[in-house]
Amino acid sequence: MSETKTCTCGKQMIRRNSDVVMTSNPPQWDWFWWCACGHEEYGGREHGLTPQQGLKALWQAAQNKC
Repeated sequence: MSETKTCTCGKQMIRRNSDVVMTSNPPQWDWFWWCACGHEEYGGREHGLTPQQGLKALWQAAQNKC
């Protein structure tokens, strides 16, 4: 996914996460394309890790240290 997107004003927009996190399992939050000119566009919804996925990621990192 691109890190920037061209705004209607011609400048580059950046990703901005919403301040609201939904308390689902796994947690979810919306993100937006944001420009300093005031223009904002919905970008999508991100999903966090479940507790089991988080444990597996930690476990895999520990295996790679050997």
